[in-house]
Amino acid sequence: MAHTLFSEVPQNFFFPLTSKHREHYSLLLLRYYRLFETYSNGVERELVVSSFEEYLSDESGLAERIITDLDENEELAEPSVRSLASLFLRKLIAYGWMSEEILADYTQMINITIWSRPFYQAIVEVVKGMQVEYESHIIGIYSSLCSQAAGEQGHHTVLNAWDHTRKLIDSLKTLSQNMKIHIERMFSENAEVKELLHIHYDLYMQEIVDKAYTRLKTSENLSKYRPQIIRAANAFLADQPWLERSSSRLAIIKNVDKKAAMKLLLSMLHEIRDELRSLDPILEEIDDKNRQYSRISTEKIKAKIYADSSIQGKIQNIIQSIGSDSKLTWTVAPRIVNSSSLTAKSLYTPRFAKKDDIDLAAVVPPEFDLEQMELEMRMKIQNQLSPKKIALFLDERCAKDGSGTPAVEMIESMEDFIRIIYAAAYAEGRESRFPYRISWGKKIVSHQGRYSFREHTFTYAGDMHERT
Repeated sequence: MAHTLFSEVPQNFFFPLTSKHREHYSLLLLRYYRLFETYSNGVERELVVSSFEEYLSDESGLAERIITDLDENEELAEPSVRSLASLFLRKLIAYGWMSEEILADYTQMINITIWSRPFYQAIVEVVKGMQVEYESHIIGIYSSLCSQAAGEQGHHTVLNAWDHTRKLIDSLKTLSQNMKIHIERMFSENAEVKELLHIHYDLYMQEIVDKAYTRLKTSENLSKYRPQIIRAANAFLADQPWLERSSSRLAIIKNVDKKAAMKLLLSMLHEIRDELRSLDPILEEIDDKNRQYSRISTEKIKAKIYADSSIQGKIQNIIQSIGSDSKLTWTVAPRIVNSSSLTAKSLYTPRFAKKDDIDLAAVVPPEFDLEQMELEMRMKIQNQLSPKKIALFLDERCAKDGSGTPAVEMIESMEDFIRIIYAAAYAEGRESRFPYRISWGKKIVSHQGRYSFREHTFTYAGDMHERT
């Protein structure tokens, strides 16, 4: 049978951290672990119960609420805070987080089980957060490889330096990942300005900037000690007598042959040197993510301040509506164009166009304006209504023999109507670069009673015109 996690820990080991009382269990475990670190030979049961009782008595009514919420199989000798504290302790012992030992003088001692130790440390690290000692790792590597002890006890110093190197790299990767989580959280956040400011200046500043990023950027340890560490590693790699002596001692403590020990020693020295050399891309990535977070949070706050009263807010609402594939609301759309008809001035055409207004007004139900604006924005984003795309649209519908093709004959849908609008604008404003010319009539024509506009035709101008 394969060696697994649950071949070491009890089956119900994780139950306290998944139960409805998991918040209380986690805090009680931390209380016990602090006591355990204080006393070298375990903690007397009475001290553990008293500590648990202190926690349950801190908040008014906490013990009473927990007692009311206990399951049927969780019976108390009496409904008191002390009985509840004893119950929690018995449960943690039963689940395998602690063990109980009775000494010769009948003193009851509570100790940590072998399998639970790493989980206690994990809980402490999670609660402590991102306060990583980058400086201590760098100094740890430096003091191991650049001290006099390294020449005499190379097997120990290299092991210690390698361990600090792995911790340094893991800390930087963790910082980068946590910054990514904050970026994604801010990007999807839809709170008000006050809450956005709290997220940026309180949560992000405290959890990322103050605890890690500032100390990483302002500390001189990395730039100061890294070159010396790399030189020391290179010197040891070139020192064959030192390698022979250190690998022999490493073989003893690792219980391997000398050849395997030499391979391990060389591997650790190469890894220490190469990892420190390759830190710059990780540091640049961390800098980029910090700038990205600041940019996103600033834009979020600006968008909320602008709201719907400015063009920035209106455009943002339109893009959000299109992105979620929902209908644009009448509170936003009608104010985008303050006109009842589309003319040349309604489009982004060059200023040198001097032709008469392109009157493409349509007397249609109110839903038409909303549908047209939403569809035009969607097509602009998805299909890029560029001169080249519009020219290709006309290529499929216009004759190439110099005769004009009426615009009304090209319309079969709202998409075609919008492309005709852009074709008219490009033909008017890009005469030297657009391959089609436009000729206007005087009558008002319509298609299916839905699209009404002034008649006009498009004529192919030949290959002499450069398409953009």
